Amino acid sequence: MAGRSYANAYRSRGKDDLAVWLRDAAEASGGTVLSESGAGVSPMHLGIRLPGDERLGAMVYAFRSKSLGTGGRPEDEYEIQVRLMSESAWEDWEHPVGFDPAGVDATAVIGIQLDAGIGVALDPRLYDPLPMGNSVQVRHHDIAVAQEGGWHVWERGNAPGTRREARSAQGFETCIAFRSERLVDLLRFERDARELELDQALRHQAAVRAGQRPSEGLRHSLEDEWGLNAHEILDLIADRRRLGTAVKGGVAELHLERHLREHLPEARVIPLDKDAQPDFEVVVDGESLRVECKNVLSTRTDPATGAPLVELWKTRGSVPGRLYDTDAFDVVAACLYPQTHAWEFRFKRTADMPRYPDYPDKLHNFHTVDETWQPTLPGT
Repeated sequence: MAGRSYANAYRSRGKDDLAVWLRDAAEASGGTVLSESGAGVSPMHLGIRLPGDERLGAMVYAFRSKSLGTGGRPEDEYEIQVRLMSESAWEDWEHPVGFDPAGVDATAVIGIQLDAGIGVALDPRLYDPLPMGNSVQVRHHDIAVAQEGGWHVWERGNAPGTRREARSAQGFETCIAFRSERLVDLLRFERDARELELDQALRHQAAVRAGQRPSEGLRHSLEDEWGLNAHEILDLIADRRRLGTAVKGGVAELHLERHLREHLPEARVIPLDKDAQPDFEVVVDGESLRVECKNVLSTRTDPATGAPLVELWKTRGSVPGRLYDTDAFDVVAACLYPQTHAWEFRFKRTADMPRYPDYPDKLHNFHTVDETWQPTLPGT
């Protein structure tokens, strides 16, 4: 794919339904399939366009998974059958897994359980070379968990057998079962996991985190509502100064909320999001504090000390109308990102902040964020 060199390609028969599942899964993940090799060759190649015009290439070794319960195996197991070509050719040579040397395209080894609508991803590096003729057992329970939640990660033991050593030095392998709408997430994960050369323990941790993140491949409702893709919306924000300023304020508020919840786990952090109201109410140790979030100025500092400046100034009205009342909120949280490019905050009570000349009931419009500002919410 994309002019890159891959390992062996195998003629394949009887996998049309697996190819359809992969194509439909790519579409369900928010992508558009631009190219596909079809079921006649293994591995199957997919070229996928994602929102924002992102392109994702994938090479998938797709194997059928069946519910057997035969040959002395438990009845509550599925069996992924690692089979390509005829049995007579399995031992003639090794069957290496192909990877993109540039690390751009993804490689995945997936057992597909069609009647359950679930794919089970095995670690491509662990199954290189492909163990032709082998089977991998998956419990019905693990498939059911994936059906319910969409993404399920577990560890499967792989003790050495009479014909081979243990596949993993750690004695277990990490498997991922996923619904079809998470295929793009799975492909992104496999691409990153190979680049990072994750062992099985780290693969497990990373897969759990990947399952908790919202899919980047799924379209946001605003894309459909506004008729723009995510990239176009972000470009719009970047190109419109006032729009960008408003969004930066919202981003700072989101990071402040995370900061408060992280540093005050026992507190109640309540976003208000109402006109003429502070940004948050924080209830801690029985005290309610109203907190206003402001970005420090990006291009101006205190001329005497070089410390950041924060502006308390409404957008419209005469001078007294643009100033904040001294009791409008209890604490100002100054976000330092415009100066430091780090999501850090400094806090100060309004009771300790200077007033505007001639208006003693109004806060001054400029404040120097100096050493009197605290790194945590005052009084906590």
